[in-house]
Amino acid sequence: MTNVAQRDWIRTRFLVWVTLCLFSATGTVSSQEWKTGQGFRQIKLAPQTTGRSGFTQLSNHVLGLMFTNRLSVAKMLDNNNLLNGAGVASGDFDGDGLPDLFFSSLEGRSELYRNLGGWRFTNVTVAAGVTTTNLAATGAMFVDWNGDAKLDLIVMSCGGSNACFLNLGGGRFTNVAPQVGLSWRLGSTGMAAGDLNGDGWLDLYVANYGENTIRSGISLATRTVNGKEVVTGRWANRVKIIAGKLIEFGEPDSVALNTGRGEFSIESWKAGLFLGTDGKPLSVVPWDMGLSVAIRDLNGDGRPDIYVCNDFQTPDRIWLNDGQGHFAPMSEKALRALSHFSMSIDVADVNRDGFMDILVADMKRRSHASEMQQSEPATETTIPGEWETRPQIRQNTLFLNRGDGTYAEIAEFAGLAATDWTWCVAFLDIDLDGYEDVLVANGHGFDTENKDVSNQLKAKGTQTSSLSRTNLLAYPPLLTPNLAFKNGGNLKFTERGKEWGFNSTQVSHGMSFADFDGDGDLDVVVSCLNAPPLIYRNETDAPRIAVRLKGMAPNVAGIGARLTFTIGSRAQTQEMAVGGRYLSSDAAERVFSAAPIWSHAGDSLGRLEVRWPSGKVSLIDKIEPNTRYEVDEAGSVANPVSIKSPPSSLFTDVSTSVNLTVEDAVFDDFSRQPLLPRKLSTRGPPLLWLGKPDGKGGELWVGGGQVGKITRLTTDGVAWHAHEIVSVETETTAFATVVWEGKPHVLVGASGYRLPDPTGVNLTLFQRDGGLPGPVLAISATNLSCLVSGDFGVFVGEGSVPGAYPKSLGSRLIFRPSDSKPSALAIGEVVNGGVAADIDGDGKQDLVLATEWGPVRVYLNRQGQLQEATDSYGLSEFKGWWNTVISGDFDGDGRTDLMASNWGSNTRWQSRRTQTLRLYAGDFDSDGTTECLEAFFDPETQQFVPEHGLGFLSQFWPQIAQRFPTFRSLATVGIDQVLGSDLNKALRTEANWLETTLFLNRGDRFEARILPMEAQFAPVFGMAPADFDGDGNLDVALAQNFSGVRGMEPKMQGGRGLVLLGDGRGGFVAQTSEQSGLRVDGDGRACIAADFDGDGRPDLAMSQWNGEVKIFKNTGGRSAKK
Repeated sequence: MTNVAQRDWIRTRFLVWVTLCLFSATGTVSSQEWKTGQGFRQIKLAPQTTGRSGFTQLSNHVLGLMFTNRLSVAKMLDNNNLLNGAGVASGDFDGDGLPDLFFSSLEGRSELYRNLGGWRFTNVTVAAGVTTTNLAATGAMFVDWNGDAKLDLIVMSCGGSNACFLNLGGGRFTNVAPQVGLSWRLGSTGMAAGDLNGDGWLDLYVANYGENTIRSGISLATRTVNGKEVVTGRWANRVKIIAGKLIEFGEPDSVALNTGRGEFSIESWKAGLFLGTDGKPLSVVPWDMGLSVAIRDLNGDGRPDIYVCNDFQTPDRIWLNDGQGHFAPMSEKALRALSHFSMSIDVADVNRDGFMDILVADMKRRSHASEMQQSEPATETTIPGEWETRPQIRQNTLFLNRGDGTYAEIAEFAGLAATDWTWCVAFLDIDLDGYEDVLVANGHGFDTENKDVSNQLKAKGTQTSSLSRTNLLAYPPLLTPNLAFKNGGNLKFTERGKEWGFNSTQVSHGMSFADFDGDGDLDVVVSCLNAPPLIYRNETDAPRIAVRLKGMAPNVAGIGARLTFTIGSRAQTQEMAVGGRYLSSDAAERVFSAAPIWSHAGDSLGRLEVRWPSGKVSLIDKIEPNTRYEVDEAGSVANPVSIKSPPSSLFTDVSTSVNLTVEDAVFDDFSRQPLLPRKLSTRGPPLLWLGKPDGKGGELWVGGGQVGKITRLTTDGVAWHAHEIVSVETETTAFATVVWEGKPHVLVGASGYRLPDPTGVNLTLFQRDGGLPGPVLAISATNLSCLVSGDFGVFVGEGSVPGAYPKSLGSRLIFRPSDSKPSALAIGEVVNGGVAADIDGDGKQDLVLATEWGPVRVYLNRQGQLQEATDSYGLSEFKGWWNTVISGDFDGDGRTDLMASNWGSNTRWQSRRTQTLRLYAGDFDSDGTTECLEAFFDPETQQFVPEHGLGFLSQFWPQIAQRFPTFRSLATVGIDQVLGSDLNKALRTEANWLETTLFLNRGDRFEARILPMEAQFAPVFGMAPADFDGDGNLDVALAQNFSGVRGMEPKMQGGRGLVLLGDGRGGFVAQTSEQSGLRVDGDGRACIAADFDGDGRPDLAMSQWNGEVKIFKNTGGRSAKK
């Protein structure tokens, strides 16, 4: 016996022993009787007592599940799409109260297993009449589509004719697919059911991928049309020649509307059910590569919406139900990014705020070595600096529902961005703590993303069609462990697959949840490729509530109903759904936590609310833990239609009264310095408010873009008027107020960053009314970043030297506006912002600076001389990419606190932050350009490793490919080996703190407090402190977002502008967009708080890079004049 065979034999015997022990030691089926209530019945559950959470994998042999989804090499070479796998469906087809199982098979016979109870199953495939020997079965779903209270079985296929098994009762089915209109020959994958047109009958949406693929070595016919080569024949719609490359598309999805007469009608994409962005019926049919589809109420309006996951360059489709018989695409501003290789989707209220969030799976690698060997995108998916587009990004996406129809993408923040080659992702409250966790099924038969193998095959040159078909076999298998993530209740997820017993390395595709043993929690079945399915018993013993629905015909399972279980003020919400898993479907049951953490004093019983698709409501009070409820729609009552009045907001958007957009040309920072971590040219425009002495109006100065045009907006408190000031030579980057000849003036700084040969910075002095006395001073700095005016004079902050990031020439201090020889401060880092504030309480303004790759620096004013006190105040340890800093007494102790904006916890760097982030800079290839090598600490290899792979780096540093000829050779080495002798010559910078942070002044030191999570969803730039709500406590407004990234990288757009209300003790509560009234979709930059209209309440102004200047009138706060 080989070692492998011996290991498998031992593992099998162990699973058999464990399973037998479980059966003999644990009673799982309740012996209680059903009790009837008004509109429901209930039965007590008998949860097992294990003292732990997680799963136990059971022996398929003991269970009687002798199925394996086999796929031969010959079949997979004939059709590579078959490697996308086959699914599993659970449902009680015989009505005995126990969910049964159906397994799809790609080659051979799919099989149906009846649940006998006690974790025993029997194969009833032949007896039930569901034999599918001539079907490459993919997706499967139990659903009662004809409303007769018996579950039917629908099976999709790749290139086959599909099957629709009608449940005849008595454990028998008959295939009626041709008769009911579900027979077609497409590459169908996932499906879901829901009442799409509001007639009460369950309709079907089937995602189609393609019955085969050009990756299988398919021969194509082409001809020349108008001078361009085009594909002809059966592949004409699926393959396009774009820029000389073959680009494959999919097939139109199938929308089957239930006629209610025992058949389906396939809806035309142009018939009017689906609308375009113009509100008119689609004129172009989408040929997408569909993998999964979910029919769920995404926006909480009680109507089913549709989310379709599409692969490769075909974007996901999100269709919102307008209630008038149409589906319209979700606005691109509502959902700012999409996954590139979208495999599957699930929907849940992850933070228990009552709004449904969305998780979409992609295939980003978790291991550094694996990621470095993965193929990089052939084309950029976004235009650097463009913020209005919706790009596809190569990672999972978690869309947090803001409750106003828009979403923040927070996968990096949550720790869910990378789950390897993921097929199925699913929410499930594994430990029943009230928060839904995440399960991931992944792996692939062949790691076709392995760049080294692809290059080896490419080096062989032109191949015959028959030989190219075998290229697939050159790739190694991708055997990554399945994953389980615990929801911490704070939008943070922690991987616990090994701890919870969910870490098999079998190639896993679909997942199905059902309570197979009747103990009230959901067990899990995973379908696999060329291996038996994985059967997991849920071992959680926490209190639970299990709910099944008995709806009115024809929707007898209550599909689409919204269920809310509430204890005290805490609520858990789920939706009853069918289908929607990757190639799979769950049993129609929902489980809620009744754990003590969800109970308040005296709240031992809860309330269950069911909002039926019909609009009626069932309410059950005094819900008991460890009980299964079956709720009957017949006992529901009409739900009075309540018209919700729009919530009152703190601010009202009055930007149209100004109507000012600062347009800026897109500058290609990466052509000047190709390895920049991000763009540096999108930091403006600045703002400055100059109020009138009488408090009635004033003027708002707005910096220009690349042309440097300055706009002066004046207001008398009622109307705004724009006045254009003479343009300065280059981009306006900073404002400061100074006193010149006894009168207040405005000092304007203009940067030369974008000039081909930047030579200096102009500081220009303007009168308050915009009059121009002329240039005052030109200093040797080349990239002015900020101006800070205080008792110490005027500080001129220096950004990075253009083309030499992160090098800085050093900032300057000007004691008088007429000084011709400014003195320098010994600041080694780039300075991005600053503030004059009395830190030590001596009555003199000190200087505080926000630096990049450094700390927030403090310079105390000692008789006009600035002395650094950063170390003594305990700030040196917080090295970040600080953007700006403001001051104020945020905790009411009379001392000046600081608040500094940073890049947050939702960037591509978040998962790299096991230790410090590093940047190594130098001219490593001697071409006169500074190369930047980003690096992070890799826990697996215990060394600092490069962020980017060989394909990317070698484009701009050709010599690296000579030293590391393969992707694997670079993937296994540290940064010291990458740089070699250049390591000691490189400029090394480090950052360990990216959170936007409040620093509370404790007299001799600062105490760091990370601001609420909403402030970490996106980079923060401008900040404005004021008492917005008039409660006497200092609040703050934040300008968010950054889109100046490479096309292959995700934009950082998780914010919309944010208001944090202070409690006067250093604590803050984030306001939603509806509460604050702020909706700033672009790249927010400067932020000013002032009383523009003289009503005693601070208003807001916020600039956007290359966008509209936003003005928000305070209409919800208490006036200081009252």
